[in-house]
Amino acid sequence: MNKEDVMILDGTLSLKVKSLQISDEPIWSANTGRTTDGVMRGDIVAWKKTLQTTFCPMTAAEASSLGTITKKSTYTVEFIDPNTGVKGSIVAYATPVRYTAYNYTVAKPYIDTTVTFTER
Repeated sequence: MNKEDVMILDGTLSLKVKSLQISDEPIWSANTGRTTDGVMRGDIVAWKKTLQTTFCPMTAAEASSLGTITKKSTYTVEFIDPNTGVKGSIVAYATPVRYTAYNYTVAKPYIDTTVTFTER
């Protein structure tokens, strides 16, 4: 397993990544909005990362750990940016995890488990 394939959550859970899409989202100032003529007003005050992640097949124990960690308000997510190869780390929160259970008789029944991590 290559280090590029792994995402580490909360410093404890290491999961192999099937796909990772990273986007940088602007955070606008409090006075942001459109004027009556439709012109956008306001300032970008920060850029935050969003990681749309699909994991490789995982065991029931890994799926349970993922569910437990993502229920926390925030935690550390370590990843390798697939565009640059550079290691990154964000403090994030997550959307609810979506599990696809393929076959409970195999060692890794959860396939295409997806979650989106948003930088705090």
